[in-house]
Amino acid sequence: MNGTNASKTSPFFHDFGVLKILELNGRKLTPEAEARIGYWCQGAAWTRDSRTVLVQCVVEKETQMFSFDGKNPKPAGAVKINGGPAGIRVVGN
Repeated sequence: MNGTNASKTSPFFHDFGVLKILELNGRKLTPEAEARIGYWCQGAAWTRDSRTVLVQCVVEKETQMFSFDGKNPKPAGAVKINGGPAGIRVVGN
């Protein structure tokens, strides 16, 4: 959330959330990439091919989409919804 859920007068407030992508190397997680996202974003999920990540943002009332080429997440649109998304579920194989 990066402080986007805090009051604008709070010292913890930031004007954007951050999507951080981590890489698993053996048993160690290392930062791979990041992108700015909306306010009060709470859920994220990958597509099966790991080329798209979905991020749910409550204030914008949308699910933001990012394409991922293995190095950089790039905005790929958003799906507006009637309400604030607060969780996402994925189904395994």
